[in-house]
Amino acid sequence: PLVKSLCQDVEYEVRSCMCRQLENIAQGIGAELTKNVVLPELIELSRDESGSVRLAAFETLVNMLDMFDTDDRSQTILPLVKSFCEKSFKADESILISLSFHLGKLCHGLYGIFTPDQHLRFLEFYKKLCTLGLQQENGHNESQIPSQIVEQEKKYTSVRKNCAYNFPAMIVFVDPKNFHMELYSTFFCLCHDPEVPVRHTIAICFYEVLDALINHLPEILELMSTGGENSV
Repeated sequence: PLVKSLCQDVEYEVRSCMCRQLENIAQGIGAELTKNVVLPELIELSRDESGSVRLAAFETLVNMLDMFDTDDRSQTILPLVKSFCEKSFKADESILISLSFHLGKLCHGLYGIFTPDQHLRFLEFYKKLCTLGLQQENGHNESQIPSQIVEQEKKYTSVRKNCAYNFPAMIVFVDPKNFHMELYSTFFCLCHDPEVPVRHTIAICFYEVLDALINHLPEILELMSTGGENSV
């Protein structure tokens, strides 16, 4: 009752804080109570009027994916993740930063649950995040002042850096044999990103997928050895 009361507190800071404690509570009460007590609270919090509470609920759900069975993940959590992704581009950039950071966990936790169409949509979503801020449609509003533009660019860079960090997980997601068809162009973009932190991250993460991509080494080596200063 106390947990439920705090999750419904009138102050959004309390709801957000309590939301982040639900993972620890779930680990102490077992799978059955987690499904019947904690999951309904997380679902409710994921629809909260406060963006910070919704974000806390999303991050907690991602961290708890392994605690839920296949039915819960496919029927309850996947629709929530899908809705969160669809609304993320209309929200504050901090939502995209968190979402891009947790993509790897999402791929792992929901692996085998996606339908072919959902799999494709999720992959396209990742690709879109990989070029966030680089394309004309992501241009700045004319009413923005320079300091706002700089801050926005920093957030966009953080999103692309997170995408580079999660690139190994996406290789597994598409299957290494499909790398050239599904992710080569994205890999190219990350290797030639204008921001050093993004290129640095993709270079660091590359060793994790070296064995999986052994059959694609010629084109990868060519990519990484050409392209001027804005390349890995």
